[in-house]
Amino acid sequence: MTVVEQAVPSAPPRVVARHERWRMAWPSWAPKTLIVTAGLTLATAWVFPALTHQWQDRQKARELSAGLVTQISKQTSQALVTSQFFSGGRNPFLVAHQFNQKLFNQLDLDWRDASAEIAGQLQAYYSPAVLDRWETYLRLVEKTYFLATIDTSRRAATIRTLREHFGDTNWKRWHGDLLRKPWVEGAGALAAIKAYLRVSGALLGESSKIDDAVLHDHPAGFSTQPIDIVHDLLP
Repeated sequence: MTVVEQAVPSAPPRVVARHERWRMAWPSWAPKTLIVTAGLTLATAWVFPALTHQWQDRQKARELSAGLVTQISKQTSQALVTSQFFSGGRNPFLVAHQFNQKLFNQLDLDWRDASAEIAGQLQAYYSPAVLDRWETYLRLVEKTYFLATIDTSRRAATIRTLREHFGDTNWKRWHGDLLRKPWVEGAGALAAIKAYLRVSGALLGESSKIDDAVLHDHPAGFSTQPIDIVHDLLP
């Protein structure tokens, strides 16, 4: 054996086997640049459009939710704040010291139309849980603003519902039992008005819970979740 033969040891069998497997896995007729170009083309034509579609849908979903939250806040505030004007006997909510039924009927009609429109959007795009919360809330708002009227047909049931909703501690602190009878310019009207402002104000503040439910939900029909990318990639 010569000196040169001793200086060049043969490669370990395991290294040679791995080298051979690599050479077999990479076809000699396929240049690396061709494979890279094909991969980039596939990403451009297939993956990137799916990602772009999801980004656009997320923007649309956020705009839908933000618009709905604005609508909920506006309509709830309009109904309850206007009812507070009724409770305080502000002009033109009293006409010749009489309750302005025509103006109240308009408040009631506006609220029913607006709340039904909101419910329709929630039903179309959001989960049943969000819709249920809204429907429960809108009925509570409706019952509450009727307390500012001279109507007594639903007053006792409304008082029970509100007391259960807010709890005895808050109800007593707000002197909610003063709302059991109509108070339009009657005896003890000022104390009843203050009680109504507290109760209706607390209910108005709870609209933020509906807002949070909407903003944390995922509108249907939009590609917003990671799993949606898989569906976007499918033909």
